Amino acid sequence: MNTTNVFSKLLAANTRYVISQGGTSSSKTYSMLQLLYLIAYKKQGTHISIVSETLPHLKRGAMRDFFKILIQDKLYSEKYHDKTNRVF
Repeated sequence: MNTTNVFSKLLAANTRYVISQGGTSSSKTYSMLQLLYLIAYKKQGTHISIVSETLPHLKRGAMRDFFKILIQDKLYSEKYHDKTNRVF
């Protein structure tokens, strides 16, 4: 997995909450998704919800990036993707 400087900072954070600020295309969403993916991978059975103000916004952003990460790491499989309920 290719990571960014933002990912490294998120990974190094030793706090309960992390606020990620930056401009458009600063890799905030992508880096956070990489971190959540890593957490879910290490702690099998963990349930993580990613939400947004609208479904179209979620589809254009976090969902697209999440599946891109899974495909790049050759971990995407349609058998684990419930497209109706938007669960993977």
